[in-house]
Formats: sequence, structure tokens, C-alpha cells
Amino acid sequence: MFRRVFPYMALCLALSGPVHGQSLEDAREALATGDAEAARALLAELMATGAPDALALAGLMLRDGLGSEADLQGAMALFESSAAAGSVTAQVALGRIYHHGAPGVPVDPLAAQRYYEAAIEAGSVAARTNLAALIASGVFGPPNWTALRGLLDTAAEEGSTAARLHLAALLAQGLGGEADPFRARDLAEALVDEGVPGAARLLAQMQVQGVGGAADPEAARALLRAAYEAGEGAAATDLGLLIRAEDPEAALRWFTRAAELGDGWGALNLGRLLSDGEAAPDDDLPRATELYRQAHAAGIAEGSYALAIHLWDGLGVETDLEAARTTIRLAAVRGSVAAMNGLGVMLETGIGGPADPQGAREAYRDSAEAGYVLGAWNLADLLLSVAATPDDAAEGYAWCLWAIAAEVDATLRARHEASCNAHAQTLSEAVLRAAEARFAELPDPENAIR
Repeated sequence: MFRRVFPYMALCLALSGPVHGQSLEDAREALATGDAEAARALLAELMATGAPDALALAGLMLRDGLGSEADLQGAMALFESSAAAGSVTAQVALGRIYHHGAPGVPVDPLAAQRYYEAAIEAGSVAARTNLAALIASGVFGPPNWTALRGLLDTAAEEGSTAARLHLAALLAQGLGGEADPFRARDLAEALVDEGVPGAARLLAQMQVQGVGGAADPEAARALLRAAYEAGEGAAATDLGLLIRAEDPEAALRWFTRAAELGDGWGALNLGRLLSDGEAAPDDDLPRATELYRQAHAAGIAEGSYALAIHLWDGLGVETDLEAARTTIRLAAVRGSVAAMNGLGVMLETGIGGPADPQGAREAYRDSAEAGYVLGAWNLADLLLSVAATPDDAAEGYAWCLWAIAAEVDATLRARHEASCNAHAQTLSEAVLRAAEARFAELPDPENAIR
């Protein structure tokens, strides 16, 4: 199975848009040479006139702390004024902030989509690629791979290197259309030759699995080591994943290197090794919690969910139910189906805040419709409860049937069957028939997530 490519790509934000005089070009040149003070002086006059791209460039400087202390809120105010005036640079910048979240700014996929689409209308290739990554992350539900493939094809033709990389991953896996392993491999090899970050990792996956050519695990490892030595933390994560089953201690070392280089996925996998209860390596729950914080800060849904569980259960950190609820909600927004279910539990039972039966129902439904078995069971249980408002026994019993069909653990399946049979004794024939009809409309249980 291919490691997901989209979350690892550092999508480039290129300064673009109309030129407002030589001063703006001079400011860009000053920034490129590291002279932030000169750039600020050059921008001052243009900013006073409200020139959109000058405001956007000033926002980038303020966001990144170039020439002054970083101020995200101040930068966003500049971006919003600039974006409203049509600056593509500001629209993409705001899209990225809402896409990934930032200190004090929660992830907001709809806002990110809105800004990316505005930039796409103005011709931004970067925005098109970023939007494809956002959709592929699953925050809007199961991705429409066919539409994404078309989006990436267009962006690749327009010259987006990131789009070529993402497209190669889709072609290799046959997502959005027929697999084209040879074109995928050609794209990956060309991108490696160009030194594109992430390309070596994708090509290494192809080499391991024999996609578009002969399988060559040793060549893959060499390629990943070279990428790591060039500064790609994610390549160290991939090396750890390749050897985790055969040598957990060596995998730990690679995940540690990845985390030290700032790779959120390396931090997540290292945290898992340090909290899995296995004899080797020794668990270290406080360290695992901090690693999950790193993955959470990197916008990784699984990291957010793991951190929420540690906060909820007091694993390596003091129990903080309010923070756990906030964090698990963000993990759910980021697409974790387990977090959607966990949020439902917290809302149903009033953990970390007021009880919210309707919110619990919605969270369980999101989890169930995404194919998560436990979420489906909890939704069924809630809808079949005599206290459920509004009562929806047919829908509840349909999910009860689905949970039985999807469960592979014999003990759990027997429990589900016993509970569902008890509920069936209280339901009318009409409700049971309606439930069976609804069950036929639900997702295929064979594709359930457990």
C-alpha cells in the first residue's frame, strides 16, 4: 500500500499577481537577498496606497517574522485586505493557513477551499494543487479521485511540479482511473532527477512494490537514505516504516531522526512505538505525548486523535478532559473516523463539556458513514435508545445490521447480534422492513474500517 503522498508535500507558495511598479519588484529582490529592512522600506509607500500585492508581501513578512517579530493575526489582516482586492498571493496564503491551521487559527477546510477557488479563478496553479491536496485528505468525505486526477492533470500541464508528483502517485495506484504504472514511474524518475522533494520517496515506494519496473528494495533504501541525507525528514520516516516489523529498534532510530527534522509522521510513528505496550522498545508515555503534540501541530489527524486519547486517559500527562474534547474535535475535522466516534462519546456522555445528544448523533453518523464499525454501532445504539429524540428506530436498526455484517471479531459480532435481536423484539414489522431496505443503501460492509 502506498504511503499517502499528499500530506507530506510542502506545497510552494509563489509570489504572483500583477506588478505594481518597480518598488514591488525591488522589495521582492531585497527579500530574496535577505535584506528585510530594505524590503519593508520599499513596501511602505505602496502599502499606503493599498496596492494588493504590496499588502500581501508585507503579510508574508509579518507571518514569517522577517524584519520584525512574527505576528500571525496582523499578517492575516493584511492578507484579508489584499485577498479582497484580488491578490492571488494573499488568497493562497489564507488558503494554506486555514488548510493546515496555525496557532490560534483552527483548521477550516471550507474557508481554505473558498480562498483556493478564488485564486484558481485568477489562474493560480499553486492553488489548484493545494486544493487537490485538501480534497485528497478526506476532510470533505471520501475523495472523488476522478475529479482530483483531472484537477492534477490540468495543474501538471500548467507546469506545477507538485501536481506532477501527486499525479504520479494516483497513476501508480489506479486512483481516479486505470493505473498507469509506467507513466507513474517515468514521472517519478524525472522528478528525482530534478531534485524535487518527495519524489525520491515516491520512487522508492515504486521500487519496493515493483510498480512500473522490477522490484528493488535495496535501491529503494539507498534512495531514501540519500533523501534523508539531503534533509528530508519524511524519508527517514519511510525507512523506519520499511523496517519496523523486522527491527523495531532500528525503526525507532529512523523515526527519531525524522522527528528531529520536523516530520510530523515520524513523530507520530515514534510516539506509537513508545506507547504500544510491546516489550521492545520500552514505552515512554510522557515522550510519546509530546511526539503526538508535534504530529498534532503538523496537522496530522492521527496525531491529534492520539494526543486527545492521552489527554482523556491521562497517559503521560495530567488528565485534561476539556483539552481532550477540543483536540478530538479537531482530529475529527481533519478526517479521523476514530476521532469522530470518540467525539460522539464525549458529546453523548458530557465528557469535557456539556452533553450534546444531537451533536453526538451527528458525530457518530459521520464516523459510521465513513465506514468505521464502532461509530456505526454507537450510532445504532443511540438511535435505538428509548430516550432518542427524535426517534429513528428504522435507521438505528439498519446500522445495527451493518455493524454485524462489518464486524470480523467473533466475540464482538455475537454481542452485536444479541443486542440487535433484543431490539428487534420491540420493533414492528413495518420498521424492520424499512430497516432492511435502508441497510441495502448503506456502504459496503466489506470496506469497513476497524
